[in-house]
Amino acid sequence: MSDGLPCLNCKKPTPESDAKVFAEVFVCSICYEMADRLFHRLEGELRRLLLLTKETIRVALIEGKLHFEHTQEREVPKDELLRMILQFSEKKDREADARRSGS
Repeated sequence: MSDGLPCLNCKKPTPESDAKVFAEVFVCSICYEMADRLFHRLEGELRRLLLLTKETIRVALIEGKLHFEHTQEREVPKDELLRMILQFSEKKDREADARRSGS
């Protein structure tokens, strides 16, 4: 008699009472909890990144600095957009550091 199907992650036999499904993958409850925690942590990090991106764009608009090199193109290349957001974020961090050290 079998203890159940093996968890696809850890390969341990998983009784029906302990079985879970994460993203359409059959796993044991321990692997499910691990995957679920990781997913929610990364989901939070993505939300924070979106807020940072929005704030960076907002500040760039206020300062009149939201300009792209490819003005003829309707769609801005992702690498250019990410580079610009990173530059604005780094500049904002440097300015905040300068204010803190000057105080």
